[in-house]
Amino acid sequence: MSRPAITDFGGIVDAARRDGSVHFPVESVPGDFVAWRRRVRQRARADALSISVIRAGGLVVVENREWESSDAEDSAVADVIAGVVTGDRVTYDEALYRRRRERLRLT
Repeated sequence: MSRPAITDFGGIVDAARRDGSVHFPVESVPGDFVAWRRRVRQRARADALSISVIRAGGLVVVENREWESSDAEDSAVADVIAGVVTGDRVTYDEALYRRRRERLRLT
């Protein structure tokens, strides 16, 4: 999963559609968060995608509301957020890989 530039609103919407969500560090949002969020939501509306944009734990998360994620994907997102809170940062791809490997070991 590649993350688009934070100012590539079409890329952000495409990534949310394809991957379920996309996240950025809060400090990477250029200028006013509310204005940036408004532009992302406008683009999503134009592309007929229902999204949620939130700030949590030092991250900005753009989530596709229509996405049905797997247990591994849900756990990976929780791992990323927990990593931000604890200082043990991990990328979503790394967390997802670990969760999928964990599931393979269980079966």
